[in-house]
Amino acid sequence: AYLPQDLSAFVVAGSYAYLHTDLHKDHLFLTKTNGEWEITGILDWGDSIYGDPFYELATIHADLFHCDLFLLKNFLKSYAEFSDAYQR
Repeated sequence: AYLPQDLSAFVVAGSYAYLHTDLHKDHLFLTKTNGEWEITGILDWGDSIYGDPFYELATIHADLFHCDLFLLKNFLKSYAEFSDAYQR
């Protein structure tokens, strides 16, 4: 499995968030603009919880990415870049 060497971009001690817990293609609205896909909506928050953001990775990797390591790697890379920009 792919995991970055440094996971600090993904976890901040004590950082919790609202989690969907059931992200898959049937719950996402996507729009393609200028050749880039963007999430424009998320449905069905009935199973949402407040917890560790890592909880979402298993569902995203297995259900949304169909265990494709290339997609997981690029997702995590994009997340780290977003997280770095957001924290500045």
